[in-house]
Amino acid sequence: MKTLTFGFAAALALGLASFTGPASAMTPAPGVVVSHGAPGVTAVRYVKRTVVRRGPHCVMRKVVQRGPHGRRVVRTRVCH
Repeated sequence: MKTLTFGFAAALALGLASFTGPASAMTPAPGVVVSHGAPGVTAVRYVKRTVVRRGPHCVMRKVVQRGPHGRRVVRTRVCH
């Protein structure tokens, strides 16, 4: 029980210590000017493309049906 309590206390102390330090995520190097309108950065636009399928489209799916005498019939390839 002592080790569990000590573990929670250590995790809490490390969590609080991480919030007290300065944030250092992606800091620029000294002397580098960061501009948001850089000429090398372009916006990417996604175009939705339509898919044309010709003929039957078959997928592997397990379909359980009953046959003419009540027996189970399992189809694994379904085309539509």
